[in-house]
Amino acid sequence: MRSAPGAIERIDLWPDGEVRGYDVIGGGKPQGLCGSALIQILGELLCTGLIDKRGRLRSDAKHPRITHAGRARAFIVEHAAKTSNGDDLALTEGDIDNLVRAKGAIYSGCSLLLRKLGLSFHGLDTVYVAGGFGQYIAVEQAVAIGLLPDIDPSRFVFLGNSSLTGARLILLSAEQHGRARETAEAMTYVELCAEPDYMDEYTAALFLPHTDLSLFPSTRPVPGTRP
Repeated sequence: MRSAPGAIERIDLWPDGEVRGYDVIGGGKPQGLCGSALIQILGELLCTGLIDKRGRLRSDAKHPRITHAGRARAFIVEHAAKTSNGDDLALTEGDIDNLVRAKGAIYSGCSLLLRKLGLSFHGLDTVYVAGGFGQYIAVEQAVAIGLLPDIDPSRFVFLGNSSLTGARLILLSAEQHGRARETAEAMTYVELCAEPDYMDEYTAALFLPHTDLSLFPSTRPVPGTRP
């Protein structure tokens, strides 16, 4: 769900995969998970070994929170008695698949853009993360799932709602208005769907964190899998 009252915005798991605790926007009983919590719980499930590198809940993991949702499996975040609508709050494999596809698109798009310029993530001094969504991302888990590059965490700068701030600046300052125009005129547009290498980049990013683990040297191996 969107970041609104009733949404879990932060969640932690114990090493055995049990829910350690969570924060609900506005307090009270939870209704769903917003983006920041989705990223965090996916990273936590990966580190505890309850999901594999494809984002599938492990069939051999005999865990009380893993159940079936139709033909797929699901992880029970909170039981019905403790949710606002009286239903189990569950993260399904379909939810996980959607998140893996989204993170894969983001990472592969950025990677391809850099490669076309002869650069890599490690050559960047700063990575700016914009939007209200980015303001609450847990960097460790975002790197663990391959959404953000595995670089020094100090290089990430979270800007919050930068579009609103930028609009305010150009309305109040002629100098900033000129800078915005110069920036817009200097941009190069790359249509990813027309790039022959993009699908290869995207497919490689559809694993947790990536098919090329050398790109994520700081991430911990998934328990129960070969390194």
